[in-house]
Amino acid sequence: MSTNKKRSFEEEALPHMSALYGMALKYTHNEMEAEDLVQDSLIKAYNSFDSYEEGTNCRAWLFRILTNTFINKYRRNKREHAYIDKIITDFADDPILTAAPADKSLESLESDVKGAESFAFSDEIVHAFNAISSEFKSIVILADLQEFSYKEIADKLHIPLGTVMSRLFRGRQMLKKSLTAYAATAGYC
Repeated sequence: MSTNKKRSFEEEALPHMSALYGMALKYTHNEMEAEDLVQDSLIKAYNSFDSYEEGTNCRAWLFRILTNTFINKYRRNKREHAYIDKIITDFADDPILTAAPADKSLESLESDVKGAESFAFSDEIVHAFNAISSEFKSIVILADLQEFSYKEIADKLHIPLGTVMSRLFRGRQMLKKSLTAYAATAGYC
């Protein structure tokens, strides 16, 4: 895109960011999701700004992109949630991951393993992990427990690479915030 087009985009599209955010918030009812939706919409608008006809209603054009992006994300999220449920179920049912060490009884194993996210973790960690939403939890499971690359996660969940990185960062930050006191008492910091 030429410098003039970049300047035109900045002058015509960016003044509508707060209005876009307001609409995104109405769609998602979640501040972080609204921010992601606006970001994705502006990226799409920027990439297709060559097709925008100057002098037409830029605000309406941007709102159409935002609405279409939301609809596509909603459809993708329905597939993503079904996939996440499958991952968590498969993870919890994996006999290799849930096999009891020789010195543990079946009863103590069952109390330790309350699902995929609780395997081999203390109650404090399980509680902190369960407190974050599934969209962040799934990314943390795939990245930190199953060691998938960002690209593999993006491909598996059909979401943009930037969204994977953003959600992983936010999920880790939420866990960090919840576990700071626990880490100090356990001698980790």
